[in-house]
Amino acid sequence: MGCEDAGGARSDQPGGRLERLPYGVVVELRQRLGRVARLALQLFAHVAHAYALLTEVIAQPEIEAEGVSPLTLVRIPPVLRPEVGGRRDVTVEADTVREALGKLVADYPSLEGRVLADGEVPSFLNLFVDGEDVRLNRGLDTPLGPESSLLLLPAVAGGR
Repeated sequence: MGCEDAGGARSDQPGGRLERLPYGVVVELRQRLGRVARLALQLFAHVAHAYALLTEVIAQPEIEAEGVSPLTLVRIPPVLRPEVGGRRDVTVEADTVREALGKLVADYPSLEGRVLADGEVPSFLNLFVDGEDVRLNRGLDTPLGPESSLLLLPAVAGGR
């Protein structure tokens, strides 16, 4: 690969004798380099635009459709996991704890007596919505917000 000065003189060795390139070759090289530079700038503009769009989408808050219930994550304790196929978490669409438990029992009928018996929660099962005991709130009518977490926690008994 050789060296070239601004006037189009060329040498195969650095510091060697320069030979002039024909004017047409110099013009063609400059045009090609110009096209490459323009393409690089266009590519950069497209990448910058895509990055801006992606940043805007990520920064937007999640918009809920009107009339659509939020998804609630129901955390299943180890003792009840065999009833739900071994899953740690189950999601349901519900506005209240009562509705979430009703849908959970509808999807997994074997949970009926263990999670919701005759429309009430058994005394040995504690329920927490986002870390708050539902018994200290509105009970089964405790509302569930967007991305709420409902924890089913069986009471522990025994000892001396």
